[in-house]
Amino acid sequence: MKHLLKTALCVILNILALGTAVLADVTKHSDIPYGADPLHRMDIYVPKQARGAPVIAMVHGGGWHIGDKSNAGVVDNKRDYWTKRGYIFVSINYRKMPQSDPYTQATDVARSFAYIQKNITKYGGSAGKLIAMGHSAGAHLVALVHTDIGMRNRFGVKKWSGSVLLDSAAFNLPNLMRNDPPKIYLKAFGNSPAFWKKASPAHALKSAPSPMLIVCSTMRKIACSDGNSFAKLAQKRGGAAQVLPLNKSHSAINKTLGKSPRYTQQVHNWIKQTLKN
Repeated sequence: MKHLLKTALCVILNILALGTAVLADVTKHSDIPYGADPLHRMDIYVPKQARGAPVIAMVHGGGWHIGDKSNAGVVDNKRDYWTKRGYIFVSINYRKMPQSDPYTQATDVARSFAYIQKNITKYGGSAGKLIAMGHSAGAHLVALVHTDIGMRNRFGVKKWSGSVLLDSAAFNLPNLMRNDPPKIYLKAFGNSPAFWKKASPAHALKSAPSPMLIVCSTMRKIACSDGNSFAKLAQKRGGAAQVLPLNKSHSAINKTLGKSPRYTQQVHNWIKQTLKN
């Protein structure tokens, strides 16, 4: 009996991890390739009769070594909320450690954004109305592509409308790595100051970026301080950056977006205003 219960629990957990069914009026285009690697794949969720629709491109977290585009916490609430409002929602996979270091992962994200900008009109989307979104490690990767003009040019990525960065603490990597960082960062970024700088969004930020909304957990020691410093740097460079501190856990900032009414409305209002500008 214990074995059967354990098996049943595992099945339930796997179902929850893979996410719930897509809404009836939303079409899912699964595992669309944006590159040659098996992990260069994205899922595109298109609401019925999409024409010139705005697009949200989501990059999952997972400490640069785990995670998946189909995870329920990454997709379900966000997909349902925004597709109901006429947005196309894209969830992106990328190579992870040890196959690829974080900088190389960012090049995967850049490649995926270039694909979206070149091809989203086929699905009824507008390449000129793109919001990038990432959580945790995914927020770092989005921020790096957002700020690294050389990387964007290398992959043919045009400046997009704006980015929603969900609870990263890895904007200024040299500062982070010199101050007794948690093991997850040591594992991802090693002990090379040159690599810290190369993979640091703050150090890539040389000119005015497109708008950013930086969501941070007040429950984490460094997330909001790092986010505020990064926002001030973006403003100094002539960009628009806003910080949204929340009394939510790192995980809840991801999972409840699309479900938590006040939080979701704050993000949605920012997205609508950004797309108007």
